[in-house]
Amino acid sequence: MLQWFKGKPVWVLGAGVAGMWVALDVTQNVLASVGDWLPLGLAAAGAGIWLARKDKSPKAVTPTNIGLGRSQVDQLLSLTQKRLAVLTAEKPDNAAIDGWRSELEKITADLDWREQMTGRSLVVLGGRSTGKSTLIPTLPRQTAGLTLDWSELPALFDDEGTDPAENLAQATAADGVMLVLAGDMTASEFEVLQQLCRGDAGAGLQGTPCVPLVVVNKRDQWLPEEEQAVLDRIRQRLNGVIPAERIVPAAAAPRELKVRQHQPDGSVIEKLEQPEPAIAAVSTAIQQWAKAEADQLNWGSSMRRLHGILQGVQGELNDARRSRSLTAIEQSQWIAAAAAFANPVPGLDLVATAAVNGQLVMDLGQVYQLSFDLERASAIAKTFGELMVKLGLVELSSQVVAGALKTNAMTYVAGGALQAMSAAYLTRVAGLTLVTLFEAQSERIAIAGETDEKWLSSDRIATVLQATFNRVRDGFSWHEFLTQAAQRLSLTAA
Repeated sequence: MLQWFKGKPVWVLGAGVAGMWVALDVTQNVLASVGDWLPLGLAAAGAGIWLARKDKSPKAVTPTNIGLGRSQVDQLLSLTQKRLAVLTAEKPDNAAIDGWRSELEKITADLDWREQMTGRSLVVLGGRSTGKSTLIPTLPRQTAGLTLDWSELPALFDDEGTDPAENLAQATAADGVMLVLAGDMTASEFEVLQQLCRGDAGAGLQGTPCVPLVVVNKRDQWLPEEEQAVLDRIRQRLNGVIPAERIVPAAAAPRELKVRQHQPDGSVIEKLEQPEPAIAAVSTAIQQWAKAEADQLNWGSSMRRLHGILQGVQGELNDARRSRSLTAIEQSQWIAAAAAFANPVPGLDLVATAAVNGQLVMDLGQVYQLSFDLERASAIAKTFGELMVKLGLVELSSQVVAGALKTNAMTYVAGGALQAMSAAYLTRVAGLTLVTLFEAQSERIAIAGETDEKWLSSDRIATVLQATFNRVRDGFSWHEFLTQAAQRLSLTAA
């Protein structure tokens, strides 16, 4: 019921006042009950006033790229260089290393000699019929020692309902964004600006620019007082987000004007003339922005380039470590299988314990440069075993393995082979769970420079363990697994 009243403050206020009036105008008997209705009417009126004031209050927008400095760029550059050094040490034959090293050298040179970085990529964004295509040819290409490369993105909010997410992602990859309006700012346009200024339209990387310029086009269609009123409303709404001097009017293609020319013979000739584009305020704002943000532009561009390299390096490093981890996991899974096959036991908890051992924890920790002593590794392995029983994964794995054995017509010693393969399967699940946990923690330490104290809590392990079990079960190659098991455990096909 309360949800219905939202957005209808005037109705709520009117209803409250009307209710009070009726209550006061009824018979004496009903007047006796006014004391009961009065608080309700006052509450309704108060709610209406509160909602009315709330709806008119401006929504806060927090821009990104505030206070971006050279020190932050240097810090990210150093981190990227260190991660590349780690990848070089762990996988020196990676084909992408030389290219990344060369790109880092270019970024370093660009930071030290900014005059070499004179080109800037700027995009023009806006809804349909705002005049973007007409405006772009009139924009300056050279200003404040910079070469400006303007490009237009497809219209937002078109009739086909195109999702603007792709356009916004391209906008965040540029050095700057010009948002073009054709009048007062709409709710949809304001939402787009919010996403751009929060940095959540694309990857949300540090260095993503907020909108540097808002152009209110087609000023020739308004009266002077209307134009000023529109500009004032937009500037008030964006106060603290975009400086007022960067919210400017323009007329990229003014409407033709009828001109009368009086001839010497007294005749009058009427003709239509096309006025020159009125973009002086736009050019001035662009020049001021380029001069004020020269360093910010350079640093923002460098930050985005560095983030791209860091993501690529970390991805290759993760792939290399997963490959080494799978080797250790497969070795451990067959050791667990052999132990369970040679000494079959009826207890499910013992199968789980055999599946996870402290040595696997230590081996995988070494791959991800996370150090564990034997006591700590054994405690983690024990937690895994307990969670496997608690979550019912041991029993589920036995059911899955038994079904796979029947489907593949494999003969086996009752109980022994089933427990052996269950132990191998659970070892694989546990190992892949450790890889997910270790990879996340290793990245957090290397990139964020911090550690999560709860990264190996029982709840965290349980969540990742369950998800990994489901993922492995749904995409497991049973034929290959059972073939390897038959070879290693000396089983034969029926």
